[in-house]
Amino acid sequence: MNDEWHIEPRPGIVLAVRSDGFAGKMIRFGSALLDEDNVANHIAVLDHQDAKGTWWALEGRPGGVGWRDATAYLSSPFTISNCHQAMTVEQQFTVCDVMRKLINTQYDWNAIVGDGLRDLHLPVIPDPWAEKTSYGEVSGHVVCSSAAVFAYIRSSLAHPEQTDAAHIEPSDWVDFIIQNHYE
Repeated sequence: MNDEWHIEPRPGIVLAVRSDGFAGKMIRFGSALLDEDNVANHIAVLDHQDAKGTWWALEGRPGGVGWRDATAYLSSPFTISNCHQAMTVEQQFTVCDVMRKLINTQYDWNAIVGDGLRDLHLPVIPDPWAEKTSYGEVSGHVVCSSAAVFAYIRSSLAHPEQTDAAHIEPSDWVDFIIQNHYE
């Protein structure tokens, strides 16, 4: 393990991370309103380490699913990971392959609005994509947490199931990781 990281990085693991900015604070605030873990507000999935030793992750974000240098995520004391979740090399490959196939998939703003309404204890707008996502088929839109769940479903790996796949939030991943002692 690299001394600068508290996580043993490997392809296919989920990183529950804390980011700065208004949106990140609002996501953590929403989790706090539900009395859920609010240390993280974003999810990324590790993919590979390049020739220079940099780990790269894929993540859902407002511009669509894309690549991110994971150095800051791995070195943050707030990052929580499922690095101790058992998975075969084939499952790791499948997680990464599914995430790569999601590159440029657009952001699911309907899910974000629904999550915000749920966090505020208001009626949630029905999600027309939830049925497709819950059966292991990704809709035309994802958020960071739902992209990771979709990849884990396709890889036959355990994943958070607190709600339908489209509405899994970073706090759901954190709860799943902690409850299963995967951190």
